[in-house]
Amino acid sequence: GVRHEVVNNSGAAISPAIVVTPGAMGTPVNASTVNGSVRSNMVLAGGTVRLSSGNGSVRAGINRSKSVPMQIQASSRHGAVKMDLEGLETIQESSISSMHKSGTWRSKGFSDAKVKADLEIETRNGTIVITED
Repeated sequence: GVRHEVVNNSGAAISPAIVVTPGAMGTPVNASTVNGSVRSNMVLAGGTVRLSSGNGSVRAGINRSKSVPMQIQASSRHGAVKMDLEGLETIQESSISSMHKSGTWRSKGFSDAKVKADLEIETRNGTIVITED
């Protein structure tokens, strides 16, 4: 199968416009950087998408109306996680007092959907913002 991957270790920002199309269902998409930010605008049509940064922020813009049911898992060791995407069910969120911020959210109908998407977002030292695109 085809694997879509964007990796940057130089510290420059990655600005991918990631669109997972129905023909690419089940195809992993990875965008990662060591010392930079990751920005993406996505239509999730199935499969797994991973966005990660060691020392930068991650912004995931999702077109929810065009996307399949989804589960989003986000984790920041020393930063913040901000969920601005409406209409998702909160499965888990870390406490306000915790240094390690994380959360898991799902669309209604995710568990029973035949076609669904998993979005995994991680940074060690940055902020994660999940928003409508």
